Amino acid sequence: MFDKGYKFNLIDKKSVVNSDLLTTYYYNFRGKRRYIVLVEEYINKVFVVKFYPRAYHDSPNKYNVLVKDYDAARVIKTSIDIMLFLFENNPHASFGFIAANSITETQEENKYYNKRFQIYSQLMADFFSSEIFAHISSEVNSAYLLVNRCHADIDTFTDSVLKMFIRNYPDLETEH
Repeated sequence: MFDKGYKFNLIDKKSVVNSDLLTTYYYNFRGKRRYIVLVEEYINKVFVVKFYPRAYHDSPNKYNVLVKDYDAARVIKTSIDIMLFLFENNPHASFGFIAANSITETQEENKYYNKRFQIYSQLMADFFSSEIFAHISSEVNSAYLLVNRCHADIDTFTDSVLKMFIRNYPDLETEH
């Protein structure tokens, strides 16, 4: 089901003046609709991947929308393909994401252990070897971290990445 993504293109790259965030990459692809994939590169080659339908670019809920195109598998696989591309070009890369809760006109899904998180977590286990990456998740935040095992002290590196995310994403719960 998640075996084929769409062809993607790098459309922009912007350096950022922030102590942790270094560069933002903008990719796009066209499935049944056009999508934007934002990849934030933080210190120590930590990449955060986010995607949304281009039509929702100006929406404050662009990461939370559900479109009924029945194209989710290929859209998600394209984001995974971008992660694999980044890893191929940055062998020390680590990755993170927060699975946004769904918001519709009539309902708002709970942030905790949401449906996207459940799907994405399984896909991370399927596509990213635990021999290469330590898989760390926070169900309370629906957040996931793939820590590259190239680091000599995984625990110390992971702790520094988690502190960085708390600095940059103030809505994260600090309880595990």
